[in-house]
Amino acid sequence: MEKRRLAVIIALALATSVRAQTRFTKDFSADLVSEAGGHQTTSRFYASKNRTRSEILRKGTVIGVMLIDYGSHTGWNLRPQAKIATDMSAVMKSGLASMNKDVLTGAPPDPNNPCAALRSYTCRKLGSEDVNGRHTQKWEMKDTSNGQVMTVWIDPSLPLAVRTQWNGGGAEYRNIKEGPQPDSLFQVPSDYKKVPSLFGREQH
Repeated sequence: MEKRRLAVIIALALATSVRAQTRFTKDFSADLVSEAGGHQTTSRFYASKNRTRSEILRKGTVIGVMLIDYGSHTGWNLRPQAKIATDMSAVMKSGLASMNKDVLTGAPPDPNNPCAALRSYTCRKLGSEDVNGRHTQKWEMKDTSNGQVMTVWIDPSLPLAVRTQWNGGGAEYRNIKEGPQPDSLFQVPSDYKKVPSLFGREQH
């Protein structure tokens, strides 16, 4: 069960990086609600200085945290109840390896073509639309390697895909609040024990 929860955290973090293309021009926090396979997951998301923090919530309690720093190419999975930090840097790099180097380094996206930094994707603009009070550009993104299609609503001011829909699921950012975020949110607490990846990769 713990590995499944960890996989959800990693998937959410990587999905966010793909759809937002990793570099945000503004600090902000938001609620993220995603659905897949008939199951809904609620998380809290923070972004600051090319770093992200995703908190998985259960009945209002944080049960898991994923930290990603695109500047140092590091990732950590935190388990607050056990005070354990698992080094997921190798897994993060592997997940981003199929994309252009611009994504891994956090290069800003091309506002006229959100697929520019994604090797196997093509984009088609569908128009403009407001989502939860945010003005967005609506795009269809197609994975040419398998034909799968998803629709994204990108807020160019952040930039962030504030809504994403695909066959069988979707995700939406709500209650977006722009403003500085504390550095401590993106750091492993000093009282946490650091351990290698549960997927058998070595720490570096």
